Amino acid sequence: GSLSSSTGGALGAERWDAVLLAALGPAFAHGLHALAGALSAVQWQASQAAPVPVWLCTLMAQPVAGASAARCAHAGMWGLSRACRAELQLPVCSLDLDGEAAVASVARLLGGRQIRLGGGSVHGL
Repeated sequence: GSLSSSTGGALGAERWDAVLLAALGPAFAHGLHALAGALSAVQWQASQAAPVPVWLCTLMAQPVAGASAARCAHAGMWGLSRACRAELQLPVCSLDLDGEAAVASVARLLGGRQIRLGGGSVHGL
């Protein structure tokens, strides 16, 4: 199936504390594929009686002083996140990571219900 159908299908009916969708790897290389996966996760979230937070993680999508040029392919995920918070009051957050190693750290820390990295940086909104 498509990435978007597999994202929502993978979430299924299980109970989740939070969902972390990291837009990394070949499946997310094209911005529209990443956005479709994010939309599927948010649609699942909106269908829940008590929506859990969804974290949309991108890799260097936002410009940061002293960093190389931003990758704009995943900018739509940031727009989706803002629209969901403003229009639907859904707990959708964006994290822009400065390296792929940071994704594993964020996943570990979200499991511990905190976001605090010892090294590197996380830029979120």
